[in-house]
Amino acid sequence: MKTTPDYCCEDMKRNLTLSCEIHPDIYKCPDRLVDRHSNGNIGIIIHDGGSSHIEIKYCPWCGKNLNNEIGTIESEEMLLLEETLKESIELIKTLCKDEPIEPGSKVSEYILSNEGYEHYMTLRELRRRF
Repeated sequence: MKTTPDYCCEDMKRNLTLSCEIHPDIYKCPDRLVDRHSNGNIGIIIHDGGSSHIEIKYCPWCGKNLNNEIGTIESEEMLLLEETLKESIELIKTLCKDEPIEPGSKVSEYILSNEGYEHYMTLRELRRRF
C-alpha cells in the first residue's frame, strides 16, 4: 500500500490544502482543482455536482511523478540502466581500439550476439574509412 507523499510543489500544496469559506465541500468549490483519495492517489476534481475525480500520475504544475510505487520502480530501473550504460560504454571503447579481443571476455560475448556483431562490423567499417 502506498504511503501519502509529501507535496511535490507549492502549487500542489496550495491546491490540496485550499479551504473555501463559501464552499466547505471541496467538490463544490470551483477554486479547488485536485483532491487526494483515501489510497493516497491524487486526482483532478470533476466539477459536475458529484464527488468524483480523475486520477493523475503526474503533477499538472511541476510534472513530478505522483505515484510512489512507480517512482521506486523507475529509480531501480534507472540504476540498472545506468549500470548497463557504463558496461556498454566500456564495450564500445574496447571495440574502438585496434587491439585483439580476448576470448571469453564480455566484449567477445557481446560480439557473438547478433546485435553486438552488427555494432562490431559497423565500427570496423568506420575505422577502415577514417
